[in-house]
Formats: sequence, structure tokens, C-alpha cells
Amino acid sequence: MWLLDSGASAHFTNNISDFIDYTPIAKSDRMPVKTAAHTIYVEGTGSVLLKHYIANKLITTRVNPVFYIPYMSTRLLSMCYVTVGTFARLEQRSLVRLTKQKGRSLVVSEC
Repeated sequence: MWLLDSGASAHFTNNISDFIDYTPIAKSDRMPVKTAAHTIYVEGTGSVLLKHYIANKLITTRVNPVFYIPYMSTRLLSMCYVTVGTFARLEQRSLVRLTKQKGRSLVVSEC
């Protein structure tokens, strides 16, 4: 399961088997990511395929880049990089609105 996170700076997974392509990052080049408790490091990057529904139709979407951090407790999708029906980088201070049935807003976030 992936969590949609309005505070995530990028997409992250803790499961290397999620990747359809993957590039490890040399230990000396690993990027630090601060959590509430400590600092963890990105060990690689690549693409994943996510299956989801749009208008009752199952769609597969390629998400890239996704960062691999094995010590995270869950997978995160950055809300600031997600739009309904497609995953794309949005400009800063964009309004993201996820809706379901009759246009009722489920989530609204300004990034």
C-alpha cells in the first residue's frame, strides 16, 4: 500500500521489488532524508508501476523518480507530485484536489 503524503518531498519506497528499473547510488553519494527521529539515506532510484482506477477502469501508471530507502516504515507518494489520472511534477504552490463521485472533494492540498 502507498500513502499519499502532503509533506513528502518526493516519492519513496522501502521495497526494492517495487522497481521495474533501478539504479543504486554509491554510498558516498547517498542523499540524506530527515525524519522526525533521525536521518536516513536514499540508497537508489528508479521507476515503479502503480495500478489504480479512473472512471472504473484499471490504469497502470509509471512513476519516476521513486527513491529507495529500505529503513522507511511505509511507501509514500508525494501529493505535490500527483494529479488525478496522471503522475506529474507540479509547480510550487499548486493546488491539488482529488475528487470522487459527483465532484465531491476528498483531499485538497496546496503545495
